Amino acid sequence: MANVSKMHEAVSCFKKAISVDPKHWAAHLNLSTALVELGMTIEGQKHQDIAFSLYPPLKEMMSDSNLVAQQEDTAQQRMREAKRKLLTEEERQGKLDTVIPLEPSADASKQDNNKE
Repeated sequence: MANVSKMHEAVSCFKKAISVDPKHWAAHLNLSTALVELGMTIEGQKHQDIAFSLYPPLKEMMSDSNLVAQQEDTAQQRMREAKRKLLTEEERQGKLDTVIPLEPSADASKQDNNKE
């Protein structure tokens, strides 16, 4: 509940900033974010579009940052998958080691020597 009231307070502040300087693209962008957080996506989209029109490089910068975030998510997902496969392989290897030791034991060496 506290976050919602803080978000409403932020909306009010950004609207005041825009009333003072309607071409303040950052205020429009921040207002957009706050509105979307509050579930007012249509109004939020409107202010995002205004921010993009006031500062055109912003749209490309945001799409680049979204791409970076997607790439980070993909990399994290691949890392989790690799860890899962590694753990599974280690578990299999661990089970095999208990059945078939990788290193011959001293007792096994003695038995092999007795056979000769």
